[in-house]
Amino acid sequence: MRGVLRLAAGAAMGLAVAGCNLASEGLYFREGIGTGLSRPELGEVTQIQDLYIAHICQQAGLPNCDDVTMSPAAWSLFVEAGMNDVDLRCDAYLAWLDNRKRSATPILNQLAAMNSATQAVMNATGAGAAAITIVGIGFGLAADTFTNVNSRLLLEVNQSTVQSVVLGHQTEYRMQAAKVLVRSRPMAIYLLRNYLRICMPFSIETSINNTVSVYHRAGPDALRFEPLSTRAPQVAAATSSRVVVRSADPLPRQQKVQPKEQQQVALGPAERDLSRTFVANLQRALCVSEPDGILGPSGSRTRRAIREFLAVRTQVPLGSASEIIRGDNIDALQGVIDVVPRCTGSGFLSAWEVAMYGLDRKAAPGAITHMQSRLDAYLKAKNVVLLGPQNKPWAPDKPGMIGDATRAAIAEVRKREEVNPNRGRAMDQDLMDFLDNFRG
Repeated sequence: MRGVLRLAAGAAMGLAVAGCNLASEGLYFREGIGTGLSRPELGEVTQIQDLYIAHICQQAGLPNCDDVTMSPAAWSLFVEAGMNDVDLRCDAYLAWLDNRKRSATPILNQLAAMNSATQAVMNATGAGAAAITIVGIGFGLAADTFTNVNSRLLLEVNQSTVQSVVLGHQTEYRMQAAKVLVRSRPMAIYLLRNYLRICMPFSIETSINNTVSVYHRAGPDALRFEPLSTRAPQVAAATSSRVVVRSADPLPRQQKVQPKEQQQVALGPAERDLSRTFVANLQRALCVSEPDGILGPSGSRTRRAIREFLAVRTQVPLGSASEIIRGDNIDALQGVIDVVPRCTGSGFLSAWEVAMYGLDRKAAPGAITHMQSRLDAYLKAKNVVLLGPQNKPWAPDKPGMIGDATRAAIAEVRKREEVNPNRGRAMDQDLMDFLDNFRG
């Protein structure tokens, strides 16, 4: 009987103290996370992180991961591989959580069965009523302790609710993270840590509680606001000359609301969080006149410029290129802002010229010289002499340099052949195709 009592008491005490760490709890109670940046385990944690990054690089198929050689595209690939690794850990946790829920009832049933069997055996062997009562109390305490220890929101709500919260937030976070231009190892680690938090118990419980409380306070419309755990991280990406913020840059609250036709039009999920500053800089880089930071609807001047630029950079026909800023093309658009802040300052007049001549300075002179040779071949075949100021013939531009003579020739060919004549002195793919196919 004493052994049974010790068994019941031991089970109760073991369950009661499970998971307690008195040292860490006392430290957190007194100091929180503390005020010192350094901590005793920092060196060990750094070494472990280096090993982790090396393994994720292997999973991503990257030779190495360092800020010297890694491009934003490579860091984005690293983040995707890291998220896949986090998914494996999260799936294992959700499976354990499901098993924990399913095993709770059998354990309680087993405690009840052991209580009944023990009391029956004691009664058959002639034990007194007091002893039998004490054994029943012990098993009852063990069952109550087990129930109390396992009584937290994650173990009370339906497993499908937990999975819906976690999987839904993971999907949303991946979509948001795809918009972020990852330029360094710290940014990549930051993104992965945020993704890891989604599957932590406090995040899941907070999300469930917030959903219920927000719904009851403000109704279903309030739930359309994006949860904090899945918002795009607002990370400053350092460049060689300035700091570029890739994520949301909201307008001041005091700014007047614009007319509907002037408000930002988002044709894709990546465009919802673009700042007006980013769009205005893109417009300046792609030779869109009067930048105002508004993408506009389908077919707008800005979207036509985006389509023209991406058609050249991806080497696809103009009709196959996208006019929508997406996660798979935003790096190229950010790149042109960095290289060609103002297209007019570089002597370009169209997004096609920026894409063809503005990004690869070594190849640009040869490409421009080819264009000039095709213009000269056309003018000679048509016996056209271009006259400049005071009715004097234009002096030829230097090979590889777009000057007044080249611009005048472009305008003349457009007017004569009616190839997008409204584009005037700017070169585009249609005119270049015409010149390449012209045989006199």
